Amino acid sequence: MPVAVRLVEVLALTTLLGILTGLAVFVVAAQRMMFLVLLLITSFKQAQVVSRSGAKIVENMANEIKTMMDAKISAVRRIMDAAENTALTNEEADQFFSYYNAKDMIEPHEPMPTEPPRELDDAGGPKIWVPPKRIVLTPKAEFFDTPVNLTVSSVHIPTNVYDRATETIRAIQWSENLDQIFRDNYKKDPTLSWQFFGSSTGFMRQFPGSKWKTEPVDLYDCRLRSWFMEAATSPKDVIILLDGSGSMTGQRLDIAKHVVNTLLDTLGTNDFVNIFTFGDEVKPVVGCFEDTLVQANLGNVRELKEGIESVKTASIANFSAALTKAFEVLEQYKLDQRGSQCNQAIMIVSDGAPFSYEEIFEQYNWRELPYKPVRVFTYLIGKEVADVKDIKWMACANQGYYVHLMDTAEVREMVLNYIPVMARPLVLGRHDHPVIWTQVYADFVDLEMSDYLWQMKQNEDQREDILEYRRIGFRMLEPLEVRRREYRRMKEAWDQPTDSEAYQFLTTVSMPVYDRRTNATRIANLLGVAGTDVPIRDIKKILSPFLLGVNGYAFIVTNNGYILFHPDFRPIFQGYILKPAYNSVDMIEVELLDDDRPPRDFNPVLLTIRDSIINQSTGSKWMLVKNHFDEMKRVARVKRQYYWTAIQNTPFTLVITYPEQYGVNRLQIRIEDEIHRMNIKGSNTLSYFTGKRWKIHPQWLFCKHSNMTFDTPEEELLWFLGKMSQPGWKWPSSRSALPPEHTAAMYCDRQLMQSLVFDARVTEWFSKNTSFNSKDDKGTTKPNCPPPLPRALKDCL
Repeated sequence: MPVAVRLVEVLALTTLLGILTGLAVFVVAAQRMMFLVLLLITSFKQAQVVSRSGAKIVENMANEIKTMMDAKISAVRRIMDAAENTALTNEEADQFFSYYNAKDMIEPHEPMPTEPPRELDDAGGPKIWVPPKRIVLTPKAEFFDTPVNLTVSSVHIPTNVYDRATETIRAIQWSENLDQIFRDNYKKDPTLSWQFFGSSTGFMRQFPGSKWKTEPVDLYDCRLRSWFMEAATSPKDVIILLDGSGSMTGQRLDIAKHVVNTLLDTLGTNDFVNIFTFGDEVKPVVGCFEDTLVQANLGNVRELKEGIESVKTASIANFSAALTKAFEVLEQYKLDQRGSQCNQAIMIVSDGAPFSYEEIFEQYNWRELPYKPVRVFTYLIGKEVADVKDIKWMACANQGYYVHLMDTAEVREMVLNYIPVMARPLVLGRHDHPVIWTQVYADFVDLEMSDYLWQMKQNEDQREDILEYRRIGFRMLEPLEVRRREYRRMKEAWDQPTDSEAYQFLTTVSMPVYDRRTNATRIANLLGVAGTDVPIRDIKKILSPFLLGVNGYAFIVTNNGYILFHPDFRPIFQGYILKPAYNSVDMIEVELLDDDRPPRDFNPVLLTIRDSIINQSTGSKWMLVKNHFDEMKRVARVKRQYYWTAIQNTPFTLVITYPEQYGVNRLQIRIEDEIHRMNIKGSNTLSYFTGKRWKIHPQWLFCKHSNMTFDTPEEELLWFLGKMSQPGWKWPSSRSALPPEHTAAMYCDRQLMQSLVFDARVTEWFSKNTSFNSKDDKGTTKPNCPPPLPRALKDCL
């Protein structure tokens, strides 16, 4: 309760008085506002003014988030253990096994589809058809109002994966046993979001069961999602060598570009990459990326993909220069301790190699045999290839993988074969299951659809310009018309909401699942990845905004310097288009120092703070910053204090900030005003919340019952106040964990609830001395007077 009362607005005779604990009471008589304010100040004389410690606040908040995230990690670990143990069964694959297919299962009101005409599969045998299973689905708010079934999981099969293939259907069979673990996890922690197991064969088992949207097209493949890729493979430095010789002209170049694009899709923000095309010369596909490795974030990957489209074929391929260049760049980054500082790989995409170039590998990769620091993967392009021996040898002699690609249809499946190879060191260890947390991302099927929406918006702008030209002709070139058009476009650019119903933003915690069968361990087989989503909204609820006040805020930064969430995080353009690099926004791009520096010229003080934050240190610092408000129409110059500390066992750091003089003190209730003591004395706390002229903050976490639903936050509050008045009530020890003594999954913010009840008690006289009779909720003061004022306040009046 940092400030006792805050005046929100005065409109005619109606005034909304907001209490910073989230309680709002409608009061009237604007002509007596000074009287009411002074009376309210007097009502809070029983509270104590105590100093605020920013370092203590950020520490407590970080511990709360850690407790919540530890619970998610434990749930994923149980899924992983169950998957590894269940896969040990030598169950035969049943080609007619029936399961809940997320794209085919039907609800009770839907008709059963008829069996399709008899078809033959690729092997010439009769194509297997299994009738879809029926499922009952119910919308649940905790799953973003998606219709779900909390008793079973459903399976998503990518478009390019045949679900009746022997290994695929066998994995679907044994993974159905995970349903019991999913249910137990959800029972232990009802705040859990989606739980899933992504198989290396391509399917994903998701709990709770739900239908999968296939319109306009299903492009989803769990193996290309960041939570799968980062858990399946360690961070890596990758150089892709694209053959640009004349023999790659035509379809071969198209296949090669598809291979490179798919490789880029498998990289995450912990990876570093560059692409060189080689003919007579070795050149980067993006000129400014010369001799460097760039972080594989959305922005850099987009630049690389655009650079690939401009590749032209000519002359002959200089493999010696290309391999030498790749090894030298990787070696320099290793010596300088830059990049991922972990695995390194070279991906060669070509239609063949004239020699094995063994001398180059001896010089750079075989210095300390049997250790080979760089893995080499080769992708042979084309149907009519005279000799595959040399390019295949390059991969096999350097702990890599060789693939022959003859058609674009097989590119994705064949490219993904490199993942188990990169995972071999982890699988061979068997016991080390690294916990991976992803960047923030939108729960969106495929980012290329967002690119499509962006392109459609640009096309619409061009269409409007053409129609305007037809309507007014060359007048559109007049300065007034140009300014009008520029203003309209600028106003559209300002429309960048921080929240949107079109997307749900998440981070995901995941860990690899290994095949522990004897033969599988010898070849280091990866079963897949287990994980669960953590909605950003759930993390925000753990924070205590009432401790920071209206001018303070909190945000989280990843170990890459990117924000997980921030009040100024604006990932959406015009409400429905994701920005090209929405999840790689650096903290120094949203915290704006008041130092009059030009764009991209960041203050050294800010860079020093950023280094401390991403290295997960603990510290504090004040800075002069610019805060914009009122839809970016106004700017305030503020001196703010920043506090930060690491969230243990995660790659995240929590930062809080508030104006230097604003958050020095706060109000704290006395011990005798605590809810428990008031109930013992016979006070009825429910009596402070009578009538309908009060509200609580709808987004703050006062108390929560995970197994019950309420129509309004006010109804939920009254239910908890009733529980607190009964004998045997105990406060939960944490707002994010579910202690053993609270088997009903109840948890509360004790400090916030105590302050809320106190505020309601001292403002109770508002409703007693104000009547609301008219339809427009305007009130009139009752004849009876409010409680008497002290003499000092009477003298002021």
